[in-house]
Amino acid sequence: MTRVRAALTHFGISVLVFSLFLSLVFFIWYPWPFNYTQGIAEIVYLMAGVDVVLGPLLTLIVYKAGKKSLKFDLSVIAAVQIAALIYGGAVIYKERPAYIVYNVGMFDVVTISDVDISGSDIKEQSVGILNRPIFVFAEKPEGKEGNDLLFLVLEGKSPDLERLPKYYRDYNSNKLNVIRGTKPAKEIPVDAGPIDMIEHINFAPVVGKKKDIIALLDNRTGEVIEYRLVDPWEKQ
Repeated sequence: MTRVRAALTHFGISVLVFSLFLSLVFFIWYPWPFNYTQGIAEIVYLMAGVDVVLGPLLTLIVYKAGKKSLKFDLSVIAAVQIAALIYGGAVIYKERPAYIVYNVGMFDVVTISDVDISGSDIKEQSVGILNRPIFVFAEKPEGKEGNDLLFLVLEGKSPDLERLPKYYRDYNSNKLNVIRGTKPAKEIPVDAGPIDMIEHINFAPVVGKKKDIIALLDNRTGEVIEYRLVDPWEKQ
């Protein structure tokens, strides 16, 4: 096998493996638009540089038919690629959206490292490695419990409501509360583009790690039907 053919073969295998990984990332862990709100492009580009570009390039450099150390050299290159894929995949998984939490008029994108669902009443909605993000409803505590939580949050002694699974409730059972807590789409404070049947649409901000966007909901069912990639806090 020639040097160029070896590099191209390595490139083809690398592209196939990395494509399968990206399918998991963008279709399961970070389905649109949460790949946008969480801003994972930089680490994906870095991983692609190591796994798709650097690996085959090193093969092109070191490959020589009959070379005594060839197997060792290629093994080292493959090990570096695998290590980069595992490390990058672990980082991406740790920061993946686990729950889209409705909390007082908005949705918060909560990552898998932010919560321990074992403290929730809906443990059956624990997010596994092959599950997409799950919508949940955060029920604000009333009375003294609510006041105590507010003071703890303000003092930095407690996470905010959306990161406390003990207040998570089933989203489908609380759609009426979601509808009541969101606003009509005609009141969107920014230019979000044309909206069909606007009289039946409410909106809510979606707060992500890197970007905030707008969710459009059917105000008859409480279902999120569309997202608009505009900043809900932008000044007009």
